[in-house]
Amino acid sequence: MTANYSWPFYPIANQALYGYDQAANKSFKSETIPNGVRNQVEDGIHALFVPPGVEIDLGDFSGSCISNPNLCENFTVSFLFRSGAEKALKVLDSGVKYGDRDEYGWSFEISSTFVGEAVVMVSDGNSELYIEKLAGTNTWIQMVFTFDPDSSSRSVVLYQNGSHGDAPIGGSSVWLQDRNTRLKLGSRSNTKGFFISNLNFFGIKLKVDEIKEHGNRSFKEAMEVNNVTIEILEAQVIIPADSGMAVIRMLRQGFLAIATAVDYDTKSLTAEPNMHFKAATGKQLAFAPGEIFKEVKIGIINKDNSFEGNRTFQVIFSSPHSSVILKGPKQVNVTIMYTKGDATLVTKPSVMLDVIYSLN
Repeated sequence: MTANYSWPFYPIANQALYGYDQAANKSFKSETIPNGVRNQVEDGIHALFVPPGVEIDLGDFSGSCISNPNLCENFTVSFLFRSGAEKALKVLDSGVKYGDRDEYGWSFEISSTFVGEAVVMVSDGNSELYIEKLAGTNTWIQMVFTFDPDSSSRSVVLYQNGSHGDAPIGGSSVWLQDRNTRLKLGSRSNTKGFFISNLNFFGIKLKVDEIKEHGNRSFKEAMEVNNVTIEILEAQVIIPADSGMAVIRMLRQGFLAIATAVDYDTKSLTAEPNMHFKAATGKQLAFAPGEIFKEVKIGIINKDNSFEGNRTFQVIFSSPHSSVILKGPKQVNVTIMYTKGDATLVTKPSVMLDVIYSLN
């Protein structure tokens, strides 16, 4: 039982959130997230905090059966949720274009009409609401809703911590469905924030026992720290002044289903910033889910025409959080040669890593 699309919401990498389609090894990137959105461990759960008034565009959500009806006949959406809000909190939207209610693909919110009511809406031409009492405030809830248009009872059912009420409020209406599906997290209209973790989309309707099993696993995954190793593959880089770019290769290993990152800065030795190289301060290189190889690129400036000899600067790497383990040299010297010739790359990783890199 593997999700078609997963958004763990942690860690934040280079001011963005990342989703992942493991089967296709395809990642999804959000827009640049605003200040105040942060990763936080809340009651042991690694989560994302979305402040009041913040709306994040998570990008094209073509995994929705609403936007891509050939993907599946029914589906399941699952996530961990916690908030102190009892009214008027929009959490997730799939398919909003102008903000009109009839443009939703599917959505989850706390009702703006009824106090303490969780609301799911799914629209595929026939739109159905499912409204049920919120299981609690300021506590973690495993939210799961299923959609089955051929169901003999309700096409939409919301489960909270593995169960649902006996007589939920429902309703339906008919309108055209907007296919411009994008996944939105939060809303500018929210007056309270919320925590969210481990959003998963399944292209099938999960059974009740599968929902409970998935819920237990989701809580367990959100409480674990997945270590990632990033290896710096260059011990030294030597390049001619007219090369234009210094390149340092990176290899990411370990848990691939989440985004990760490495921080880096440059330090002047004999080379002068913005005269011999483009200085980097507080930069971050992000690996999207599934990405293995990336490169740090530092621009080289060839303005010192009167100088003969070498100029050197350092690229200094550091880990942005404890789950990222760095291997290889943390400081890489880059030497710029003010002579004619081809770039020379001096490396000290294993031969096998160089072969793997050349094949990819």
